[in-house]
Amino acid sequence: MKSSRFLLSLVILLLAVALPSRAADAPVITAVSPRQVPAGSPGFTLVVQGRSFDKSSVVLCNGLERNTTWISDHMLRAAILTSDVAKRGAIHIGGQNDNGTILTLYGKRFGPTQGGSTITVGGGQVASYLLWSDSKVAVAIGGNAATGSVVVHTSVGDSNGVPFTVRPGNIYFASPAGSDTNPGTFAAPFRTPVKGKNALAPGDILYLMDGISTSVIDNFGAVLNLRSSGAPGLPKAIVAYPGASVTLGSDATPQRAILAPDVVGKPWTDWVIAGLTLRANDAALEMVGAQRWRVAGNDISCPNGHGASACAHGDTALFVKFLGNNVHDAGTNQVGGIAEQKLYHSVY
Repeated sequence: MKSSRFLLSLVILLLAVALPSRAADAPVITAVSPRQVPAGSPGFTLVVQGRSFDKSSVVLCNGLERNTTWISDHMLRAAILTSDVAKRGAIHIGGQNDNGTILTLYGKRFGPTQGGSTITVGGGQVASYLLWSDSKVAVAIGGNAATGSVVVHTSVGDSNGVPFTVRPGNIYFASPAGSDTNPGTFAAPFRTPVKGKNALAPGDILYLMDGISTSVIDNFGAVLNLRSSGAPGLPKAIVAYPGASVTLGSDATPQRAILAPDVVGKPWTDWVIAGLTLRANDAALEMVGAQRWRVAGNDISCPNGHGASACAHGDTALFVKFLGNNVHDAGTNQVGGIAEQKLYHSVY
């Protein structure tokens, strides 16, 4: 009989500062081993690799501390109990109330309110409902979710299923009320999007909370310079928390809100950008040469845009999914006159 299998997704929380003379960097996971074990297996030792671990770092499993051995700044070992792997499903560590990642569904006829409707992921009921409208729903998937189909169940019937893969990855948050010396959890978020962006490893998600609005330059004239890559099946994601108003850039400055710098022979791959308001005086979203990006549900505008560019600029980009974005008021202020406007695009 084939064993059911599930993924482990663990977040390390730094409980003390190793060097009191400066703020500690938030710990970052790059790999865990084993990645999968059969449901019902005995307890085992989990090896966690990454960076910025110290001797007081602790592995949490479903919100509970597990006996953790510090090996080095880059490695921890944790004793996972038999009870932790007794049931089929995924162990979700991190996220709001330790309920894992947030899944946003777009569609129609969900109903104006949830009522008695429910959502399952791989047959398991989701943990909590964060937003519900007739065309958009956001949920925290929780520990019952498994790889399989996402289905909305309503009183008039079930929706079509949409494939979803439960995978490992860290979950971070940034909020105007946070601090960049925090570990980036829901309870203790980062303050700036740049700090959160820099913490991301392939497979990680950064949720930006309500009220973030910044035009502070990260690098190369952009609020966020994404000079790094995710991996196939393990993208890096920057996403607005459900219902949050998050603005990067402004109409006047900077030159770009989000930039994947155009470096010959070095495409920046595997990013998700979702739910953000992006503003700039040239290209609000510059992803020239990018590969395997998913850009969804953003509001993108560049009224002062002009010249040989575009508000959403993806020249030579490959395998980009550009879904449900509202690109508007691109070059409407006619900066530079008609000659300049002839060269400017909304999306290119």
